[in-house]
Amino acid sequence: MKKIVLTLFFTTLFLSSCVTPPKYRAFHYADDFKYLTEKGIFVTTSNTVIFDYKPIGIITSVSLGGIDENEKKKQQKELTDLQKQQMADYGGYIPSNTYKEANLQDAFKELYKGLQEIDANGIINLKIERSYLTSNYVGTRLTEIKITGLAIKK
Repeated sequence: MKKIVLTLFFTTLFLSSCVTPPKYRAFHYADDFKYLTEKGIFVTTSNTVIFDYKPIGIITSVSLGGIDENEKKKQQKELTDLQKQQMADYGGYIPSNTYKEANLQDAFKELYKGLQEIDANGIINLKIERSYLTSNYVGTRLTEIKITGLAIKK
């Protein structure tokens, strides 16, 4: 019994010591609202404005990172025989450079579509949230951008 406990202890110790911490990174963002403002949409991060408006409702737009199916199909057309065999053997080959990170401009495009659907021409109290995934396999990836705010009619 003591032998089993010691074996488990050293195995756990060995496996946990193999984890490497993520690399240091520093970066910044400048969120450009030009896509919306050029289409006549009023945008502010403030929750108050100095003009009269009609509140339409809370609106949310999301851009999720993931496998870009168009790029994946394009690359799968160029597969080698070995990759085709791996695909058959293991249930699917996904080329490593087909991951597309979440994109702020795509989120703004979806937000604009949503504003049009509810006949709104502005958004106040705009908030942008970003989510990341960090792993040794993929590095640090921007996996989600969520934009929320109060849709208004000026």
